[in-house]
Amino acid sequence: MREHEREYPRDDAFEALLAQSVDELPPEEIVAAVTPWRRAMERVLFGLALCMVTLNFWCLNYLLPAIGTVLLLLGFRALRRENPWLGGCFVCAVLRTACVFPSLIANTTILPGDACRSAAAAVSAALMLTLLLCFWQGLCAVRRKTGLPAQTGGALALIVWYALMCVLAAVHYTGLLVPIAMLVGYVLSLIHI
Repeated sequence: MREHEREYPRDDAFEALLAQSVDELPPEEIVAAVTPWRRAMERVLFGLALCMVTLNFWCLNYLLPAIGTVLLLLGFRALRRENPWLGGCFVCAVLRTACVFPSLIANTTILPGDACRSAAAAVSAALMLTLLLCFWQGLCAVRRKTGLPAQTGGALALIVWYALMCVLAAVHYTGLLVPIAMLVGYVLSLIHI
């Protein structure tokens, strides 16, 4: 309960009575199942996975980014009030949604617009990089708030990974060895977040 919501002194007494009625902490398996961030973080991580890996068959290059964008939007919506950095992630997710969905719709038409599509892709990549930077700082702020050391190397590795992927896309890299190594690095980055 927030301090400004307490109107009566008996609210404090009620909270003290509740604290006294609980003899011990619940078992670890129950505590692990009732983690408030679990659902939001799962959405964010699955959204990042779907947005960052493109598969060019069975229309997955359209479906996966659309689903990933929605998952990012829902995940960061739940976390937006935790700190300003995660609020920034939500703003980036909203702006990226406004960029990605019109781009996906434009890709289904026969209208020429390669310059417009390239500009939308560049804006989307910049927004994703900004989102990752805010995510990294948001995780650092959460760890500082809880008194834990700032160990968010996975989020920082994800930023570096995405920047390298943007460089590979810009130079139109066609080999197979580097993308496989990048995919392994991506999985390791997500595991360490």
